[in-house]
Amino acid sequence: MPQKVRLLALPTEILGITLHLCTSSQLLSIRQVCRAINSLAEPIIFSTISFDLRRSLEVTADQVKSLAEGKTKARFYARRLVIELTQASDQQIKIEGHPPVLQIKRYLVQALTSLKNVRFVILATMLGSPDWIIDGFSRFISQIPLLEGLQITAILVELPPLPGLQNIRSLSLAVGRDFLQIISAVINKAPMLTSLSIDSRGDAASLNDIFDNLVEPRRLLRLNLHEAILDLSENALQHLRSLRALWLSGGTFNEPTDLEENQHADDWELDDEEELRDHAPVLVDQIKQIRPKSTAFWTTLYRECILLEELHVDSADHALFEYIASYTGLQDLRLPGVDGVRRALVDHLADYFYTHALPKHITTLERLCLVSTHTSTWVFGPNTSSLISQCHNLRYLQIGWNAKDSNAKKYLYEIMDLSATLPLLNDLTISYSYPRSTRDIRQFSKFRCAEIYDTLACSLLPRYGPIDPQEHLHCIQVRRMKWKLVQHGDTWRYNYVSTRNIHGHGGGWVEDD
Repeated sequence: MPQKVRLLALPTEILGITLHLCTSSQLLSIRQVCRAINSLAEPIIFSTISFDLRRSLEVTADQVKSLAEGKTKARFYARRLVIELTQASDQQIKIEGHPPVLQIKRYLVQALTSLKNVRFVILATMLGSPDWIIDGFSRFISQIPLLEGLQITAILVELPPLPGLQNIRSLSLAVGRDFLQIISAVINKAPMLTSLSIDSRGDAASLNDIFDNLVEPRRLLRLNLHEAILDLSENALQHLRSLRALWLSGGTFNEPTDLEENQHADDWELDDEEELRDHAPVLVDQIKQIRPKSTAFWTTLYRECILLEELHVDSADHALFEYIASYTGLQDLRLPGVDGVRRALVDHLADYFYTHALPKHITTLERLCLVSTHTSTWVFGPNTSSLISQCHNLRYLQIGWNAKDSNAKKYLYEIMDLSATLPLLNDLTISYSYPRSTRDIRQFSKFRCAEIYDTLACSLLPRYGPIDPQEHLHCIQVRRMKWKLVQHGDTWRYNYVSTRNIHGHGGGWVEDD
């Protein structure tokens, strides 16, 4: 008779690991088993405190009062605090005579100051948020001795000057260019800062503006910039010499380029067949003479031996690929939107990347995203297959697929075969590349293409085989469709499970529109 294993006989460390794998609802049930289990579950349940005024003022009012009066152990276990305001909640919270509002206003500061062990704080607010909430938040921040991370999203809201944060290591600010002085002041008072994320909300701020007033060099390891001007003065450069991870989206380079003079709106309207007839060799020859305006930025990184291990860039050019080809050691590379004015430009970039850049990193890459929005040799094909199959350390892969290609079925099945040969791969996303005629304002055409490609994928994937359940992934993603490996008698097949509704990228894999 098999011996029964008592749950509490397991080592505390094993129990803790098991509980961390449970969902919030599961933890709420498990904690009722006994006092011993509850003592292990409580620190996990209360590790994050969320004041979500979008949901219910009454719930938030009760939370605030319980914390202020010391009626909950959450004040001991909370390591992460989230305060979320939206336009809808702002309108409600302005009703001064509303009982929940009065209760929140009365107890908020006392509740916040009770959270002495918080390590990470998130504030999301916008125009119209009451001053007493912002002021209370500012006073709270100055009193947290162990704070290591701060994330603020403030849309059209004037934040008060933030205090010096001696222990902060991670700072994320989406506050707009008008608050650059506040950003610079906060960075200046954060000597331990290693991770910085800045979104200037449509008003491009330059790296020089951000770092101009810093007195002592920072040892930044991670930098995430959205809509920034990527200029590198010597003053800005001194804070980036230890950089290991760089995320760039919507950025511009403060430098002239010949490429812009070669852009014509009509070029976007050409179908692939028209481009192939339109002097492609001449275009490629011209492309090779173009000096991308990012040249100075990437050349400076190489010259200063800033060799990145993690690189996410939403627009690519020859200068970027020359930088990638200049060293080895990339672990995470994401290029989610490779595109160009002409098909010939994208094909030229793909040829250079697959010939000179990617081979330098095949032994170290763990995460790889290669997606071209529109059809080109950048998408999956014979060249990509042979190289990616050598990336034996890959854990995550996102690759583009041209469903309009005459070999679409063959290439889709080759992607599936490839995923089975990579021993560590546990996440595969297949994205679509659309005809160039769907560019620009023709969104309906693009959506229609996506529907057609979804139908094609739905007809091909269930017929894919043979499948080895020990080698093939149990779940894959095709655009927004999730597919799961299911056994049918003696055979295994991929079955459609669900479709995700994507509202933003969030730093995760890029989703098709």
